[in-house]
Amino acid sequence: MEVKVSFDALNVEGLVSELGSMVNRLVPGAFGDVARDGQKSQEPLPIPMLREIAERSFRAEWRRGDRVHALELTLRRAIGRLEGQFASNSTWRPSRRITNEEVALRYFNFAGSTDLGRVDSIDFDDAAFDGLGGDRYVKVFHALKNAIGFDISDARLRAYLKDLRRRLALILLDPDFPFTAGSESVRAGGASVAPSVSEDGYGAEVRELLAISAVYVRDIRVDSMLHVVRTLEPDLLEQLRNPSHPWPRVVVGEAGSGKSTLLWSLAPPEPGRRAGHRAAAAARHVVTAGPE
Repeated sequence: MEVKVSFDALNVEGLVSELGSMVNRLVPGAFGDVARDGQKSQEPLPIPMLREIAERSFRAEWRRGDRVHALELTLRRAIGRLEGQFASNSTWRPSRRITNEEVALRYFNFAGSTDLGRVDSIDFDDAAFDGLGGDRYVKVFHALKNAIGFDISDARLRAYLKDLRRRLALILLDPDFPFTAGSESVRAGGASVAPSVSEDGYGAEVRELLAISAVYVRDIRVDSMLHVVRTLEPDLLEQLRNPSHPWPRVVVGEAGSGKSTLLWSLAPPEPGRRAGHRAAAAARHVVTAGPE
């Protein structure tokens, strides 16, 4: 029985971390390097989720022992699904359009083509990297920053790159990955065929939103006595206490929009506010229609 990595917040964050390790080592060294050129041998990276996804997604390559190729195909497939502009929610304004796909290719040092042009991998022996030492990640980061013209701090770029890794993690953890012909949206006779959905009935976009929400909500701690004052509350309370207008007030809104919650929240005592008396009654018993 095949066991897939589950699509939840813990696995998203775990995979984000594995992708970070992957970037630091790069794909060719993921499964360990033999000693060469005076360097020590390296142990395989601890990337259990990436290994499982690569083995499941590209089983033929994995079984014939080409694990590096299977891993690269896995990452390339995920990168190809990235959409949008890189760091679009930041104050950075690049001189040209920089897509998440382009940045991801450069980040993993993959050569490839995007809708906006060709991306080349870097030559680590290039004289342009003289003085940067032997760390390959330092060279990749330097080349990436220059290629996209990122003129803010390195720390900010790393933060945006972590967000990019989270986007990749969500794609990799999608139950439909690697999005074979049977699961992708295709054009059939001019009509669009929607992607399949998982057993919970949610599509990829909804599952992505749920996973992102779970990641950010996980560390939030809210006191049970917390009360968020709605902007309407003070005005409504003032009107209710105005002796010159003793008639009832009617709060109108769609079902489930929070009318009852708003009214009930006015009664509990707060510092400097006298407690009120709460009572519930059907609107038809309180408000009567006037003459037509």
